[in-house]
Amino acid sequence: MQANNYSIKAMLKNGEIINIRAISPTDKNLLFNHFQRLSPQSIKFRFLGLKKELTHDELIYLTEVDHDKHVALVATHYKDNNELIIGVGRFIEIDRNDGVRSAEIGLAIIDEHQNRGIGSCLFEHLKKIAVQKGIKQFEAYVLSDNCRMCDLFKHYGTNYTCSRDYDMVHISCDIS
Repeated sequence: MQANNYSIKAMLKNGEIINIRAISPTDKNLLFNHFQRLSPQSIKFRFLGLKKELTHDELIYLTEVDHDKHVALVATHYKDNNELIIGVGRFIEIDRNDGVRSAEIGLAIIDEHQNRGIGSCLFEHLKKIAVQKGIKQFEAYVLSDNCRMCDLFKHYGTNYTCSRDYDMVHISCDIS
């Protein structure tokens, strides 16, 4: 399945079924609402600092992706017949000089939906797409207290590496 029309149902740890699908340009309002429902700590973990809102230009950048070097998936469910984004995951391929095809990955899960397997599910589906594209490694810069992201890398990748620089950590893992 191509990244631009990726769509699948996934089962969470509690048995709930959610949708995992490619983000689209029409998701700007849904993404804006998703951001508004993130706690300050979740925003800090995802954007490496405090941020009050997503600008119009950021919404364009985050929803109008090429689905080649920049792939984004959303986890959604329906509440009162309205689709809600409860998680977002994306990777952006990095230009490296060593020849290893690598991508930086990021995830943001609504706080009330954390610890249900949504981040793991998004990571797995992004990994599947990345491997199909020939990407060999995921990496991320995270705050040192973002243990969940470090755990995802350890669990879903191989050759996990971690280097600390003050309150930032660079993590990477092989995915193929």
